[in-house]
Amino acid sequence: MNEKGSGQVSPLLEIVPQFIQAVIQMARIGDPLTPTKALGLINDMIAGTKYQDILKHWKEKHTQLRSDVRAL
Repeated sequence: MNEKGSGQVSPLLEIVPQFIQAVIQMARIGDPLTPTKALGLINDMIAGTKYQDILKHWKEKHTQLRSDVRAL
């Protein structure tokens, strides 16, 4: 959200503190995460949970598939 309170709200906002704790803990044990590794960790954390379904439905609603982009 921006400062005026508009914009998209993460469907995972409720569990963001858990993600932050995991990232901080990884740094403390000497294994800081790259953005790609952090995203993988978050995906692993929500796999098989209600949050995975929530995120999937949110993405389906808010992401437009561009027909002009070719798959590689």
